[in-house]
Amino acid sequence: MTKIGIEGSFVTILKALGVVEGTYGLKLRVMNNVGAITEYDFPCSEYYGNPYNYIYSTRVNQVFTLTTQTTVTRIEAYVYQDADFYNENDRLVAVVQTSNIILTDLYVGVGKLTSEVLDSKFTIKANSGSTVYQKDGDAELNAQFDTLLHNICSIENPTEESVNNVLEDEFINFTSVQKTRINLWLEENEIIKQIVAGDVREAEWKGMATNTVLRELSIEVPQIGFSLLINTEAKPEYLTSLPSFDTSTTEGRQARNLFIRWYRRNREATIDDINLPDDLHSGWELTGQFDKDLNPMTDDGYLIFTPDYEANDEMLVALVYYKNKYYMSNQLTLINRVDAKND
Repeated sequence: MTKIGIEGSFVTILKALGVVEGTYGLKLRVMNNVGAITEYDFPCSEYYGNPYNYIYSTRVNQVFTLTTQTTVTRIEAYVYQDADFYNENDRLVAVVQTSNIILTDLYVGVGKLTSEVLDSKFTIKANSGSTVYQKDGDAELNAQFDTLLHNICSIENPTEESVNNVLEDEFINFTSVQKTRINLWLEENEIIKQIVAGDVREAEWKGMATNTVLRELSIEVPQIGFSLLINTEAKPEYLTSLPSFDTSTTEGRQARNLFIRWYRRNREATIDDINLPDDLHSGWELTGQFDKDLNPMTDDGYLIFTPDYEANDEMLVALVYYKNKYYMSNQLTLINRVDAKND
């Protein structure tokens, strides 16, 4: 469960007025994406020390569990005071003004406890080992691609919908990784758009595909995935694929897009250590993210990784932003071999 931490310091001059009883404090209003509002009250009775006898300061410091299971869209904090201040003679003190109670500092944090984060683990893994290689041309795979290209180019009165319908039928002959690569190639070269416009160039596109998407389809790579173990109060959360997000809202779509980002080390960079997320940019380049035009990922969050065969090896890390906290993976080193068939 997500925690909210609040810390505030007050300076009061209530002692000079003889106040021994009364209510003031802080309130938080937490709003979610369905319009509900939950209010949390932190009255001065819960503060450190005597809240009516501190000329210098009194302080609230609390951490509590956020009960809402929806997306938090806004948090408001404000100071309040009631008209119930009494002196030691049990007489109402009528001269308590706003200037008698001053909020000097306020901090509100949303996330998880430090202990929960430190005890969590995030790793990335290559399910088929660490050797990446390109195999010889696959005649059957090339023929299946030729059939796919021919069939979408042969549609009478094509529309975007009819082209996509034919693609879905043809994709049963390909793996999910190959399907993603083909879709990316079609999108980058605006193939579907040109077919719908009547500008069909099947032979040209077939030649274009030979050294691009067909080469990528014949590359065998590890299935690079992740595992994220998050300690919570109830029970550990263990994720090996993309969790569910409410993509009907802007906040939900953004949370999904930013959930996982894959980085590869720049070829010339020397990396001594991995520190905070911002430090990655000096020696690492973003190579996979849902809302970027980069190396794509599958719907489950696995990286579709195309090796750089001019480099002997490559190093990857992944960064997850989940429930208001960053989790950074271990480093994964891949050994690149152009022809490892007999190695």
